[in-house]
Amino acid sequence: MKKVLILVLGIFLGGSAMAQDLIFQHLARPESVFIPQYRAVSCKFTQNKTIPSTQTVIESGGKFRFNASSGVVFETLYPVVNTAVYATDKDKRLGALIAAIARKDYTYLNNNFELFYIRNGVSWRLALKPKVASRASGIMESIIIAGGKYIEQIDIKTPRSGNMKITFSECSAY
Repeated sequence: MKKVLILVLGIFLGGSAMAQDLIFQHLARPESVFIPQYRAVSCKFTQNKTIPSTQTVIESGGKFRFNASSGVVFETLYPVVNTAVYATDKDKRLGALIAAIARKDYTYLNNNFELFYIRNGVSWRLALKPKVASRASGIMESIIIAGGKYIEQIDIKTPRSGNMKITFSECSAY
């Protein structure tokens, strides 16, 4: 029984890793990418961050707000109360990326990232890999954004500061 459980778990985890890699076989032109556009969205979020060189996962969660003109707010409610604001005009790295995705700024995205995209009905996945000349190339390996009506998950892989998985639920536009 134990061997069967290990085999099933291995297939499941291996299949999940392969699904993540499949997106990178679908190079896309920026104008072919469709993700829903909203002026403002609020959601609940859960974030799992893997600490580099360990298998330690830190979970946090709280409230998420996005406004196309002002940026993103992560109001963390656990394990520690904290608010992180990524304003589109202040935080040049993340703010610029958020603004570019929200505004479909193809020039910025095309200059800084290779884009990969898959769409299946209402479900879609967009992956961004920093180009070598981009300032983001030393900071992140890739970002995979998946969703349907709203963004449902963001996976961020970094070379030094660990990996993050952010899952969104109970989203609504306002």
